[in-house]
Amino acid sequence: MKWAMRNFLLIICLFSQFALADTSKDPKPIPPPNGLVPSALILTGNDNYYSSTTIIADKSRRTLSVWKNTGGNVELLAYHPMDHGKKNGNKFKQGDLRTPEGIYFIQDKKFAKELEYNEYGVMAFTLNYPNHFDHMKRKTGGGIWLHSIPPHKTLKRGSRGCLVLREQQIKEVDKQISLDLKTPVLIFEKVEYINPTELTANRAKIKNWLNKWKTSWQSKNLNKYMDYYSNSFYAQKKNKKAWRKYKKSINRSVASFSVDIKNPVIYKNKDQFIIRFLQSYNSDKLSDFGEKVLYVRMEKNTLRIVNESWTAERKKVLGSLTL
Repeated sequence: MKWAMRNFLLIICLFSQFALADTSKDPKPIPPPNGLVPSALILTGNDNYYSSTTIIADKSRRTLSVWKNTGGNVELLAYHPMDHGKKNGNKFKQGDLRTPEGIYFIQDKKFAKELEYNEYGVMAFTLNYPNHFDHMKRKTGGGIWLHSIPPHKTLKRGSRGCLVLREQQIKEVDKQISLDLKTPVLIFEKVEYINPTELTANRAKIKNWLNKWKTSWQSKNLNKYMDYYSNSFYAQKKNKKAWRKYKKSINRSVASFSVDIKNPVIYKNKDQFIIRFLQSYNSDKLSDFGEKVLYVRMEKNTLRIVNESWTAERKKVLGSLTL
């Protein structure tokens, strides 16, 4: 019975490719202001490890826009009508029918044969909600996707928390997506836009902060290094006090070490920042290479790290040192 039902839904899916969607009741997408760029895109990827594409969802405008890093400039590729959770507001708990707001990344892709067509259409992408900032606020739930709907559905039905596009649009967006947490999806109640020159200035400030953090780490100046960390810092089952003790022990065990940062990307959501980069670490006792992720928060006009993680890479990714 289940086999027959699945095949029936797949047949419907195939026929839908030739059906016209009823878009008469869909929300009208609102184009971003001419000449302005999202303030959240502090520093985006260039397809050398991180995707050059960023997807931004504006819940208030029911608009999903696609942006691309072209020669260091952020440019608009497209914008589409979008649906989101049935209830307004930021997601806080499982089953509240709200769409989360924050900085997320696409994990994986689900194809039609894996999906309930009447609910998710021909394609879906999973997001890494909840992130560390969400955990700090004790948010629950999961299964937040970017997915499509069949032609006979309206984009005003409201989802259980997912972002929803028409089949034609999600197929276009699919061409710009890199999986395995390489493509960001930024979700806001309302996107903030600024002048590109202001974005460039903000980028310089954050990159300078990152470079100073790295310098304090390399110099083994423990007091200065720890000043970059929030009192609420927690990572690897260590709070700030335990982290200081851990770093002090490492500093004593090595004569010297160097840290190189390659291809950083930086995204912003209000007072929250996620900074990701490829890191080379070399000392007289250890050499490794991997991805570092910093969760950073603005606290009293000062950037502080609240969490960090590192994941080994099997081989070095080519790219010029940017800091």
